[in-house]
Amino acid sequence: MMIKTNKTGSNQADNIIDNLLSFNIPSIWTVNNTGSASITNTNYFIGGGSLKIENTNPTKSITATNSTQSTEIKKDGDYWLSLMLFKELENTILSGDIKIFKNETLFNEQSFSISESNMWSRFIANQPFNFASGDIITFKITLDGVSGFTQPSTAICVDGIKLEDNDSGNSFPSAYSKPINIKQYIEQSDAPNVPLNNALNWVANSSGTSNGVTYEKGDYLLTINSDGIIKTTILVNFSEL
Repeated sequence: MMIKTNKTGSNQADNIIDNLLSFNIPSIWTVNNTGSASITNTNYFIGGGSLKIENTNPTKSITATNSTQSTEIKKDGDYWLSLMLFKELENTILSGDIKIFKNETLFNEQSFSISESNMWSRFIANQPFNFASGDIITFKITLDGVSGFTQPSTAICVDGIKLEDNDSGNSFPSAYSKPINIKQYIEQSDAPNVPLNNALNWVANSSGTSNGVTYEKGDYLLTINSDGIIKTTILVNFSEL
């Protein structure tokens, strides 16, 4: 079970988590129940986005996963896991878990319970995990159903995931830091809805037209929303590579 804490950590350690799990770049998440899991730019702990998991069948649990994530362990050792969670819903405790997979096999499961509303809360694993060099670590995140719940939906936001080498033998994870992994994957997607005064790079998953620009599958594009005026340009034409 994960432990909720108000401590941020006084020391510092590198965050080796896959950059995709910073939730600051486009990524596609799938769910196993009625609802959705997607990157939101309107509520985040740090950076410019978080993963919002919304359950529109709230008496049943919903699990979000992503097939592209891949955190590679570079050296043998013990590793701390921590993350930030947020809920808006008041007067209802929301619970769930984060499942940790090592080389595609379930390795550990850490449950959590969120009682505070409209604030980010930090959770840490109840123990460091031992991994070996070359291990590939992935995650699935579940929002539990609420028995007898009658409102249309429940939702949480996830951000600030940190996986750090505990080579100093610390009894507590360090403060959050951005991932050091510089690989940035951009999954193919439909033309995005870009929030006001934001920009987004994306790779087309089919041919189409966006803001008057015709593109083909595989093209690399940039869409900018400046004061409600939205423009798109092709940065790389896939067929010309």
